[in-house]
Amino acid sequence: MSGRARRAAAVAASVMAGGTGVAVAATGDAPQTVRGRVFATVAPAGWTTAVVAGPKSLKSYQQASHGKVDALGVPVKGAIATTIYEASIRKSGFAHPGRQTADTLAPKLIGIPRGATRITPVAGGHGILDGERTVYGTYTYTYAGRRIRQRDLVARHGAYSVVVETIADTSRRAAADRARSTVQDAWHWR
Repeated sequence: MSGRARRAAAVAASVMAGGTGVAVAATGDAPQTVRGRVFATVAPAGWTTAVVAGPKSLKSYQQASHGKVDALGVPVKGAIATTIYEASIRKSGFAHPGRQTADTLAPKLIGIPRGATRITPVAGGHGILDGERTVYGTYTYTYAGRRIRQRDLVARHGAYSVVVETIADTSRRAAADRARSTVQDAWHWR
């Protein structure tokens, strides 16, 4: 099971076992502030945000343009979802937590949903998110009868790993990129 699949399964298990998932609907035209332990950003105006606490200090912030987002971060058809996963590196069970970087964390944290087919890497590389080095990857695949585009960005800030993941149908690529830019452009580390 990939790192992302393990993470998503842990989140799903937490929710089924009584973890806290709080959905908050954004109102008006103003973006909604989203605050994690080590970051603050915004959700695009009019989107909903659900905060889900998981095991081993994992917390996810699921943002959706409309409809539901499943345990793997995949939104309903036609919707866009951006999920931010935040976890303590030390409590996540990584070997040598002090030596983990965005480069070493990315292969462990980026994953495609089990059952996806026609997986195609589209882009990948390095970037900067509010001064921190990042690793990103973009993929397309077929999942549950839909052609999906997924973009993941991995960063390390202090003792925490953060993944910013945007998933949408490939036909919504431009809108998904604008939503992801809204989140990343407003990003600052706390």
